[in-house]
Order: sequence, then structure tokens, then C-alpha cells
Amino acid sequence: MRRGEYALIYTIPNHSSPLKPYQKGITVTELENSYERLINAGKLTRPWFKRNLPECDKEGPCNFTTVGGLFVLLGKARYEGRGLYQCT
Repeated sequence: MRRGEYALIYTIPNHSSPLKPYQKGITVTELENSYERLINAGKLTRPWFKRNLPECDKEGPCNFTTVGGLFVLLGKARYEGRGLYQCT
């Protein structure tokens, strides 16, 4: 759970405390909103993500990268450079 709803939870290394990795999460609604943006606008950008999903963005820039990376793995987007995923 994240921000009161089901979420995809993942961890990233914590270099100051290796046995306690940082835990990050992206809610189902945040994933859906990001996918809608990707499909409707043809792209997903970091500025859009920051403006429209501020709570998700507050956890760190890795959430944007994770969302974009998931879309790449699913064949829905391609990475076009820093802060930009383009619809395939």
C-alpha cells in the first residue's frame, strides 16, 4: 500500500545502511494516469510527472524512471533521453 491504495513497491540500495534498502512505491492510479498520458500525448515527461503526480514524485526521481522503464519493458514506450519516454 502507498498513499492509501494498492501500489507497486520496489527497493533501491541504501549505501549508508546496506541491510535496510529504501522502499519506493507507485500507486495503481499513478500508473494508470502515467499510461493515459503516454498514450494520449504520445510521450511521458518528467515535468508532467512532477506537476501531475507530486506525491509520487516526492519519493524521488526514481519513481519516474521506474514508471517509464516499466512501459519500455511492456513494449509501450521507448526511452528518448533524460526525462522523456516516447510512445511506441
